[in-house]
This record gives sequence, C-alpha cells and structure tokens, in this order.
Amino acid sequence: MHFLKKNIKFFALIIATALLLTSIFKHLIHNNSQGNLYSVQSEAFINKRLDISKQYYDSAEYQGHYYVPFPPFPSVLLLPFVYLFGKDHTNVVIISTLLTICNLCILLSIFKKLDLNRNNSIWLIMAFLMGTAYWIALKLSGGVWYFSHIVSVTALLLAINEALGKGRGILVGVYLGMAVLSRQLTIYALPFLFMILWQNHSDLKRSVKISKLACFVAAVFFFEGVYCLMNWMRFQDPFDTGYSYIILKGFLKERVDKYGLFNIVYVPFNFIYLFLQGFHIEFKGLYYLTPHCLDPFGTSLIFASPFIFIAGWAKWDNKILFAAWFAIALMILHSLFYYSNGFYQINSQRFSLDYLPILIVLVALGSKRVDERIWKSLIVYSICLNIIATFLCSEQIFESAG
Repeated sequence: MHFLKKNIKFFALIIATALLLTSIFKHLIHNNSQGNLYSVQSEAFINKRLDISKQYYDSAEYQGHYYVPFPPFPSVLLLPFVYLFGKDHTNVVIISTLLTICNLCILLSIFKKLDLNRNNSIWLIMAFLMGTAYWIALKLSGGVWYFSHIVSVTALLLAINEALGKGRGILVGVYLGMAVLSRQLTIYALPFLFMILWQNHSDLKRSVKISKLACFVAAVFFFEGVYCLMNWMRFQDPFDTGYSYIILKGFLKERVDKYGLFNIVYVPFNFIYLFLQGFHIEFKGLYYLTPHCLDPFGTSLIFASPFIFIAGWAKWDNKILFAAWFAIALMILHSLFYYSNGFYQINSQRFSLDYLPILIVLVALGSKRVDERIWKSLIVYSICLNIIATFLCSEQIFESAG
C-alpha cells in the first residue's frame, strides 16, 4: 500500500499513456496515412524529383506540375521508412507515437533543468500530451498538417532542452532549423533560444558565448537557405513557399480568392476562436437531438486548455522571460492574419502547437508560484474535455485523418 501511494503519480502517468494509446489504437493498426503529402514528397525525393506525380488534397499546382507546398523536413524524416516500405505502407501515426515517447523524455529533462519536482513534472507532461491540441494532432497525424506539428514540437523541445543544458549553439540551431522546416512560424523562437544561450551560461567567457551564438544563427540560416533554394528551384522565387498555388475548395477558396493568404479581415474570426470560443457540440438528425461532432474550427485556449495561463505567473531571468513572451506573441500575431485558423480540428487550436513548447516552459515556472490545487484541477478539466471530444467525434476523427 505504501509503495502504491509513493508511486501513484507514475501509475497515473502509465494509465494516462495507456488511455492515449488506446484512443489512437485504430490509427496504429489501420494505416490511413496513404496520400500523406510528406510520404509522397519522400517518394519524389527518392526518385530525385521535387514535384510529385499527381494532384493530392492540399497539393500546389504550378506551371503544369504538382508540388508539396509544406516545409520539407518531415519528408526527410520519413525517407528511410518510405524507402523501405513505400509511401502507401508507411504508417505515419506509428512514427508520430515514437516521437511522442521521445517528447515525454525530453520534457522530463527540461523540467528537471527547471528544478521542477518529479510529481509536478508528470502532471505537466500529462497536461502537455493530453490537455492540449497535441493529443488530437497525434490521432490525426496520418494527415500532413498534423504530422508536421508532431515533428516541429519534437525539434523545438530538443532545441529548448539543449539551450537549457550544455548550450551547444550548433545543435540548438540544427534543432530549430528542423522545427522551422516543419512549421515556418517556429522561426520566431529564435530570440528566445538566443537569449537563453546568452543569459543562461554566464560563467563562460564573452568570446565563447559569442561563438556559441554565431554557430546557432549560422545553423538556422543554413536550414533557411536550403528552404529558399528549394523554393527557387520549384517556383523561381526563394521566398515563394507555394502556398498561394494550393488547390483550395469551398469557403477557404472563397476567402483566398477575395482577400489573399494574409489579411486583417481574418483577425476577428481567428481571435475569437483562439481566445473566446467555447466547447461547441453540433447536433444533427430530424429533431436535432443527436450529438454529431464538435465545431470543426475548434475550441479556444481559454476553454480547452486553461492551465496554460499559469504561465502568466512565471518568474525567470527578465531578458529570457521577455524573449519567451515576445516569441509567443509574434507567432500568435502572425497566425491571426492567416486565412485559416487550423481547420479541421477538434476541441483545440492546433496552431498553438507552434508555441506550446515555449509556453509549457513558462507554465512549469508559473506552477511553482500558484497553488497546486488550482493548476492541477485545470489540467484534469483539460484532459477530461479532450477525452469527451475524442470519443464523441471518434468516427469523424478517424475518417478525417486520411
């Protein structure tokens, strides 16, 4: 009995992990990753091509050729799997699950560096994996958009862990470059990581710190250079990502045709869904009494993952703290002007995964200064809401993951 009481948090983590794996079991055994654009791009790379053989959903058409407009690193990551198994037999959800196990370990390492105790670290890991958009992204990672988030989160967590640890600039830059070539907005994490490398290693000589920072920036710019070269080879413009050539349908096409990819008219819609929209269940049937699914534009952070606002109590080196909030603010501001808020999503705002690795660090620091009963209750609420959403929409989620 004493052993059970002493290790109850670990048992809770095991139960939570089992629940998480159970919820994605159908996706693990049934490969609905066929047509994942990253697998398709991997096959093209293997065949020494940048364009792909035919049109897929969300592919881009340019001068009679079809391209994958999304950043290429997830395709690079899938190369050995596609080479061995083929694009149609590469189960991306299994790979995402392995990355999730890595993320669990990286988070443990980060929280240890922040002097968080073991029990609270486990609570925050469960919150990160099961109380945010991460859970749904994992379930839907057979789709190109969601897999990019899983890869980006892994890379950015690696960058943060290295910056807080040994602080090898070249490695931090490589990890951030991997994140940026998965999700472009993570480039805004640069000032945060830069400031950690500068402030967090005060015992080093100034020349050594400058060398670290130079290696860090050089590595990031190398990855950016590769991306620009790829864009130039495809679209004759290093800064043209190909997003404007995506073959859209429905209201998204109408939006882009009239207002373009970025416009201030998108701000009210995106702001409301990011911060204000509640948990909204849609009802169908003759009498509109049958629960059908949740609002496909998601639930706001305030209602879906309120524990993240504990980050407001974070106390750290002033310059690092400012850089963290500055990075998060830039990512949010950029996304508010975008034509889509992450649709299709379930009880979450998936674009929040771009800055969640930074935000969870602030949440961990804030948790030290807030009553445990408050933030742990908010975590339980967030996880329970995700569970309700997941099983309420299980069939729709499975169908949309392809």
